[in-house]
Amino acid sequence: MNSILLGAAVAPPGFSIWKNALHQLVTVYSDLLFYPGAALLISLVMTFVCIRLLPRLGFIDIPQGRHAHEKPTPSGGGLAIAFTFFLVAAVFALRSYYLDRNAEALNQIMRFIPPACLILITGIIDDRCELPSAIKLLVQIAVGMLVYFLGGGFYSVFGWQIPCWLGLLVTVIWVIAIINAFNLIDGLDGLAAGLAGISSFTLATWYFFNYHQPHLAIIILIFCGSCLGFLYYNFHPAKIFMGDTGSMFIGLFFAFISTSQVSKAISFASLVFPLLAMGVPLFDVVLAIWRRTLRKINNPHSANGIMAGDHDHLHHRILKRTGSDRKTTLFIYMLAVLLSLVALVPIVFNTNLSTMIFLLVMAGAVAVIRLADIELLDSATMMVKGLNRPSKRSLLMLAHPFIDLAMLAVAFGLCGILTFNDIRVMFTLPVITAFLAPFVLFPVIAGVYKTFWLRVGINRYLMLFKTLSLAAGCGFIMVYVLFQHKMIFAEYPEHTVVSGYILFYLLILLFVFGERFTMRYMESFVLRNFYLHNRGRDEQYIRLLLVGGGPYCRLYFNSFFCRCHSGSTYMVVGILDDDRQLQHWNVYGFDVLGTTRDLEKIYDSHPFDHVVITPRSVTPEINGQITMFCRKKSIGLSYFHVDESGEPPRDFFKKDLMKSSSVPKD
Repeated sequence: MNSILLGAAVAPPGFSIWKNALHQLVTVYSDLLFYPGAALLISLVMTFVCIRLLPRLGFIDIPQGRHAHEKPTPSGGGLAIAFTFFLVAAVFALRSYYLDRNAEALNQIMRFIPPACLILITGIIDDRCELPSAIKLLVQIAVGMLVYFLGGGFYSVFGWQIPCWLGLLVTVIWVIAIINAFNLIDGLDGLAAGLAGISSFTLATWYFFNYHQPHLAIIILIFCGSCLGFLYYNFHPAKIFMGDTGSMFIGLFFAFISTSQVSKAISFASLVFPLLAMGVPLFDVVLAIWRRTLRKINNPHSANGIMAGDHDHLHHRILKRTGSDRKTTLFIYMLAVLLSLVALVPIVFNTNLSTMIFLLVMAGAVAVIRLADIELLDSATMMVKGLNRPSKRSLLMLAHPFIDLAMLAVAFGLCGILTFNDIRVMFTLPVITAFLAPFVLFPVIAGVYKTFWLRVGINRYLMLFKTLSLAAGCGFIMVYVLFQHKMIFAEYPEHTVVSGYILFYLLILLFVFGERFTMRYMESFVLRNFYLHNRGRDEQYIRLLLVGGGPYCRLYFNSFFCRCHSGSTYMVVGILDDDRQLQHWNVYGFDVLGTTRDLEKIYDSHPFDHVVITPRSVTPEINGQITMFCRKKSIGLSYFHVDESGEPPRDFFKKDLMKSSSVPKD
C-alpha cells in the first residue's frame, strides 16, 4: 500500500513522457539553446560597453538630412554584433572540430572572416567620417569577389555547373544586393536588427529540418542571438545605432550563408527560400531600384540617380500611415514573419511546392498593390509619357514578340516545376521544340504581331485564342508522339505528361491574355485614375460629379479617358442617378452616391468642383434643382452632348499648326 502511494507520488501520470522529452531536448538539442543564449547575453554586455565607449571615439550620429532621430546617438554599434558573433561562433566551431571531429562550422567561419573584416573596416570608417558611395560600392565588389574565391559563391544552379565568369558575376551582384538591402532598411530604430533576427531564425529552421545541417543552423542561431541582444538597446527609442558597420555586416552574413547553400540547391524551393527569408529588405531594395530608375527616366535632367537617397523607402511610407516609429517597426516585423511562414509551409505542413508558389504569388501581389503605390505612380507616368510618343508606340509593338517569348519561357519553366518537380527534364531539344515551336510560329503566321493591342476589338482577342489553341493542338500531338516513342519523359506516366501539357497551355493563355488585357485596362482607365488619385497635395485638379448613369454617361467616360494623354486635371468623385435600382452600386467603375435630391449631403461627404449632366434630356425640375445648387455653392455646371457636323470644329486646325513644322507662317 505504501509502495503504491510512494510510486504515485514520485511518478504522477504523464510525468515520464515529459521527463523523456525534456531529457532529449537537453541532451540532443542543448547546443541549439546554449550557444544562441550565450550570444544573446554577451551581445547585451558588448552593446552596453559600446554605448559608453563609442561616443568617446567620435562615433556619434548627429540628426540631419534624412536621419529620423531627434538627438545625437552613438553609432557603430554593429561592432557589438560582429564581436559577439565571432567570439561565440569560434568557440562552437573549435569545440565541434576537436570534440565532434566535425570541421563544417570551422570551415564556414574561416571562409567568412576575410570578407567580414573588409566590410567591417569599411563600415567603421564610414560611421566615423562618411565615405563616398562609390568607394563603398568598390569595397562591396571586392567583398563579393572574396566570397566567390573563398568558396562561398555561386558555382551551380539546379545541379548544373555554370562558367566561372558567370558565377563570379552573379555572386558579386548578389552580395551587393543583400548588403544594400539591409543597409537601406536600416532607417528606423530596431528595424534592421529585428529583421535580421527573424530572417536568421527562419534560415536556421530551414537548414536544420530540410538540409539536416545542425552545425550550420547553430551558427545562424548564434548570429540571431547576437542581433537580438543588440536589439534590446536599439529598439525605439534607440540608445545606439548599428550604423553601416552593422547593416553591411548583417547583409554580408546573409549573402554569404545564402550563396553557399543556393549554389548546392537542386530544387526550386531551395532556390526561393532564402529570398523569402530576407523578403522585406529585398522587397525594399527592389522598390528603390524601380523607383529611382523610373524617376531618372521621367526626368533625365535630374541630378539624382540610383545611388541617391530619398524618403520613399518602405519604412518611410508605412511611417506616414501609422505616425509611430514603434508601430511601423512592429508592422514590418509582421510582414517579415508572414513571409517566413510562407517559406516554411513545405516543412511545417508537409505540403507540396505548388502551395508555396501560390502563397508566394498572392503575397507578392498584395505587397505590390498595397505598398508599391509610389512606384506604380512613377510607372504610370512613364507609360503615359511613352504612349504620347509615336516612336514609343512603335517600340512597344516591336517589343511585343519578345514579351510573349519571355512569358512563354516562364510558363515552360513553371510547367516543369509544378508537373515534373524537376525543371531539368524540360531542357532537352525534343521537349523544347515540341512545347515552344508551335507557340512561336503560329502567332507570326496568323499576323498576331501586326495588331496594336492598345487599340483592338473583341474579334482580335478571339483570333488570338484560336491561334493559341491551334498551336496547343499541334504541340500536343508532337509531345504525345515523342512520348509514345520514349523520346521524352520516358520515366513519367502518361497522365502526368498530358496534365503537364494542359497546364502549360493554360499558363500561356493566362499570361498572354492577362498581359494584353492588363495593358488595355491600364491604358484606358487605371493609369489615368491612379495618376489623379495619387498625385501630391500641391497639385490642383477639378473634381467632377456626374449626373446620370446611363449610356450617355458611358459615352462621357469614353471621352474622358481619351483625355488621358492631354494633361487635363479632372477627377471623377462619383455619379448621381434617380434610378433607385442603381443606388450605392458601382457603374462604369464609379460609385452611385445618391439621387439629385441628395446633392447637399453628397457635397459634404464628397466635395466636388464641377457638375456634368450627361443624359440627353432631363426634366425642368431636376435641371432647375441642380442649377440652383451650383449657383449657391459657386460650382461649375456643364452639359455633355455628342454631335456630328459637316464643318470642322472651331479649334480643329490649331493643334496641327502647332505640331507641324511644314506649315508656312504668315
